[in-house]
Amino acid sequence: MAVSRRTFSRIFAKKANMTPSAFVEQMRVDFSRKLLEETDLPLKTVAFRCGFHSGNHMREIFIRRLDISPREYRQRFPIKCSRSHETSSMMYRRPPLREASSSRLCLKESDHNSL
Repeated sequence: MAVSRRTFSRIFAKKANMTPSAFVEQMRVDFSRKLLEETDLPLKTVAFRCGFHSGNHMREIFIRRLDISPREYRQRFPIKCSRSHETSSMMYRRPPLREASSSRLCLKESDHNSL
């Protein structure tokens, strides 16, 4: 089913309780948190891998959403063993997000017709 960008945004916001752009931003923050916790990748590399425009952009979003910079986040939630590019199960738990993380979105044709 083809819908306009505006219709998709309205349906998405209604079902997910957040705009599509907020959802994408939240996914970027979640993925960057994971990379910061589990790797020793440079902050700029983490930013680009997660879809941020720059390291500064990631920093602004982190501070707005988590009240902490990516560098401080990495220092505050270190991996107990040495950082590597591999996933480690020996890490501290991360704090909950201030906003709801992801919501499953199910679009049905009836949703489109109801708008």
